[in-house]
Amino acid sequence: MIDDDAERLRVEALHSYQLLDTASEAAFDDLATMAAELCDVPIAVVSLIDAHRQWSKAAYGCPRGEVERELSFCTHAIKSDEALVVPDAQQDPRFCDNMMVVGEPYIRLYAGQPLIDRDGHRLGTLCLIDRKPRELDSSSRKVLDRLARQVVHLMELRRSNRLLKECLDRVGQIAELVPMCSHCHSVRDGADEWQRIEQYFRDLNGTRFTHGVCPACLVQHYPSDLEQLLR
Repeated sequence: MIDDDAERLRVEALHSYQLLDTASEAAFDDLATMAAELCDVPIAVVSLIDAHRQWSKAAYGCPRGEVERELSFCTHAIKSDEALVVPDAQQDPRFCDNMMVVGEPYIRLYAGQPLIDRDGHRLGTLCLIDRKPRELDSSSRKVLDRLARQVVHLMELRRSNRLLKECLDRVGQIAELVPMCSHCHSVRDGADEWQRIEQYFRDLNGTRFTHGVCPACLVQHYPSDLEQLLR
């Protein structure tokens, strides 16, 4: 039985990476290719498990796409931190009637290593598929585990880069704020000179405003405050 709170947090964590429904990326494709070639299987997939579907970020030997979670092998794999290895799906009561077993891609061997983030959320799998029954040897299991960790590192690096860019964009926006007098709408330039906004923004676009009071308006509208400042 799925813990509703844990599942909600898991899906929220997955969404924080903003990977679902994105275009293919060479770095993820390379890891899927390495998994297939090093483990000698025809198919390898980086799968992400959303609330109601399994979606592939990268795939080697088959098209990228999605399936309903109830048909997904990987939704079983994320129930544990350990790899799920099914040597022959035809002989496993959980999968023998699955459309991907009785039809394309005719899954026999399935091996799925959970993608576990630093908070322990199982976001999906790096999985291996063969069309013939077989065991997965210890060497291939180690490769699968290591490459799955690299997938997670790549996901986290991608998210960190995105968050850093967002922060830098915000810093850039703050840097573009221009001091403006609340009364006459004069603005102060980099030389600490006040001038009419029409002149200042003649060649500028998209600049945001902060508000202050220029010296002339301070004298006109706030003489008592000026007197206190001069004391």
